[in-house]
Amino acid sequence: ILEEGTKYLMMRFFLGSYDNRKDAVTYGIGHGAYESLASGLSCLGMIGSAQSGANIPMSLWEFASGALSCIALTVMIFYGIQKGRAKIMLPAAILIHAVDNASVTLLSDSDGTALRAVTMIGAGCAAYFCWRSLRDPYEEAY
Repeated sequence: ILEEGTKYLMMRFFLGSYDNRKDAVTYGIGHGAYESLASGLSCLGMIGSAQSGANIPMSLWEFASGALSCIALTVMIFYGIQKGRAKIMLPAAILIHAVDNASVTLLSDSDGTALRAVTMIGAGCAAYFCWRSLRDPYEEAY
């Protein structure tokens, strides 16, 4: 609720001059980079331990899925703001984020990864359709 709600508040009230779909993606990249940076810094403590190289493919998967998720949810919220559908899109983004987080803590590694993949694909598809519907033909001219 806090992450997606803060994104909504920032894009709705504080970032009014950043009003095109590219700005929404950039904001999502920034949020994803912040989360990835924090995760990466926490992994520095594992250097030299037995866990340091044990699961590199899973770490790469987590990075990619986390980045896509941040971008997709941001685009969905931005779409809601621009189209007057924030009452639908903000709760949808919060629900997707909650399911994604719950899958990590409540399910086994393989089941959690599978559910995260499904939610990431769903959020990515929803964000793509939101992105396409926000297309402004004059935007590409600049």
